[in-house]
Amino acid sequence: MHSIDTRENSMGKKDWSTFRAALAGGLIGAMLMAALPAVAATDGNFILGRRNGAGSPTKLISANGITTMRITNAGGVAPLDLVAKPGVPPMKVNTSAWVKNLNADLLDGRQANQLVRLAHAHSANVDEALFGGGASADILTTTIETPTAGFLHVTASVTVSGTTYDDFFCEIEVGATTTPGSTKFGVVDAPGGTHTSGYFDICATNGVTMVPAGTHTVKFHFGNRASADLDDAALSVIFIPYGATGAVGSP
Repeated sequence: MHSIDTRENSMGKKDWSTFRAALAGGLIGAMLMAALPAVAATDGNFILGRRNGAGSPTKLISANGITTMRITNAGGVAPLDLVAKPGVPPMKVNTSAWVKNLNADLLDGRQANQLVRLAHAHSANVDEALFGGGASADILTTTIETPTAGFLHVTASVTVSGTTYDDFFCEIEVGATTTPGSTKFGVVDAPGGTHTSGYFDICATNGVTMVPAGTHTVKFHFGNRASADLDDAALSVIFIPYGATGAVGSP
């Protein structure tokens, strides 16, 4: 503390200059202390409402069967705000146990609509007019929108029946390209090659095609038909995203 010197001067009056200087210095110091935020350093007390800093982790450990810490904010804002550098996880845990009511915005860096998608088409009875007098036609068509690059896994099948001998093939086309390995052959005929009415076969196929982001047309193509009836046709397309390396699930 400053001492107050009130010694008389040569005129016999009190000298208050020292007192005024001490008072001004104290007021300035108090104002600076109020303006500057308090900082709790390592080994210091945790000061609420102020910025706190530490050079080592602050740990709160409890062996009791109770919640170790609860943070409540009734003011309409998030009770906890975790800030990390870009690319650094803001939190880590030591267990894979499910956390009730904990929602995630991204899965491996992807939005929900960038994950698996499905497109489907079916027909109980294929319209013969699709062939237009020819032997080949796209008997089912569907489109699927892919938000990123990925795989299209396509499955298709149709029941083929008739009263006369008929051999045929079916295949999958994505855009104007036939999916490699998807062409399958069949025949409507009795065992041994002696045909009688009522025999049928099923042409079923599948394939995988790599596609970029965009809208893709997928077709179930049937060829070499003579007079066979086509029933119960189905076409299903599943989109699975992949990363730059082509690995499923990589960001």
